[in-house]
Formats: sequence, structure tokens, C-alpha cells
Amino acid sequence: MITNAPYDEATEALVYIAGPLSGDGEALLDNVREALMASADIQSLSSPEFSIFTLVPHLCVFEHILHPRPRKTWIRQSLVILSKCDLVFRMSGVSAGADTGVEFAHECGIPVCYRMTEIIPLLRKRFETPLSKEDTNGEEQI
Repeated sequence: MITNAPYDEATEALVYIAGPLSGDGEALLDNVREALMASADIQSLSSPEFSIFTLVPHLCVFEHILHPRPRKTWIRQSLVILSKCDLVFRMSGVSAGADTGVEFAHECGIPVCYRMTEIIPLLRKRFETPLSKEDTNGEEQI
């Protein structure tokens, strides 16, 4: 385990962006652009309460240009990365890969949201901690 990891699980969240990626030429770049715009919008929701970082698997398009791999390899890589995230944001649009990611997130118990307005409530729930006995005057909570 890395002891000086820069990621603080108590105050920082990782959000995976799942959405359409396939297409050719301009359509492909539009999908990447939309994912990056969603990423920026989500990161802007950071507050003193917690920081939000995003993972945008759409950026693998540029790696694929230099080092092409089979689609199943990219999907597997995306699922491994997704498994480390606190939340999945599912963008609108048809995408078998994004649907696979959502299904995998559900299997892993990772919350999935479909609207920006769902992100903060889900992250607040993620950062909640149970009350200690000191916080409840020693009484058990039901």
C-alpha cells in the first residue's frame, strides 16, 4: 500500500464518466468533447466539503491511435479503472460500452447517476460516517 498517496478517500471522490464513444471522424471527436465537458462540469461541483476528480475513459481514443487494441481490451481496462471509482456518471446516448460499465458498477455497489443534480446528494451520502457513541451520548442508534 502506498502510504503517501495523494488521494484522500475521506475528502476526495473519483467519478467515472460513462457515455457514447464510437463513431468516425467528427462524431467520435464530438463524443470525446461531450465527455470532457461533462468532466469539467462535474469537477466544478467540488466544494470545501469534498473535492471531485473525474476519470474520462474517452481519452483512450488518442492512445488507440498510437497503439490500437481490440475493443474488449479497452472495455476491460475501463472496468478495472471504474472499479476504483466512487460514482459513475452515465451520459445520455446509446452506448453498449457505457451500459456494460453501468451494469458492472451496480455489481460492485458503485452508485450510478444520470443527471448532474444527482451527483452532490450521492457524494454526500458516500462521505457520511455513522455517528459514534460520543456523538450520541453513548446511546445505540437503530
